Amino acid sequence: MVKASGNCFVNSKLSRPQETNPPDARLDFARQLKATRTAKGFAHARYFAAALGLEENRYTRYERAEVEPSLSIIRRMCVTLGVTPNDLLVPSDGAEPSSDAAVGRRENLAWRLASELATVRAGATQPQEATKSLPVLHAAATLYRKLTEDPYRAVAEIASTEVMASIEDEHRKEAIVHLVQAYIDSVRRLDC
Repeated sequence: MVKASGNCFVNSKLSRPQETNPPDARLDFARQLKATRTAKGFAHARYFAAALGLEENRYTRYERAEVEPSLSIIRRMCVTLGVTPNDLLVPSDGAEPSSDAAVGRRENLAWRLASELATVRAGATQPQEATKSLPVLHAAATLYRKLTEDPYRAVAEIASTEVMASIEDEHRKEAIVHLVQAYIDSVRRLDC
């Protein structure tokens, strides 16, 4: 044993665990992220970026292993894909994700879509502001229930309402369209 500063001792004979070089870990994450994204039905990075609320360029830098996402972005990725952080951080053995994860992803997309549309109907700019209002929260919950009970009919109603036509912000409208597409894709995968 070697005495360190104060009363702490360090055993110099203990081996330290091998750490993966950060660029290698980043590269593994990037590969796993892209594989998981495509396996979950997001064929194009831009659709997944929109579902996350990120610009496509920012997101694709994660897939190219140029930068590492923050924990909050990793969490959003996991929720949107219906996977755990381990599914993104640990190289996979090629196994398919469980149906529970797919159901969780579908339900998450349904809630995000319902919240976004309730926010638009209320005229708020951010879903966080709108869901503080009980009537908007009720509208989101009602739409969520419709989406989970009869997804195709609910999406048809969404597409035919004036709400979609009334959205002036093209970026927001595109994000909602991508959410609808991702939601329907998740429903189709569970129906198969």
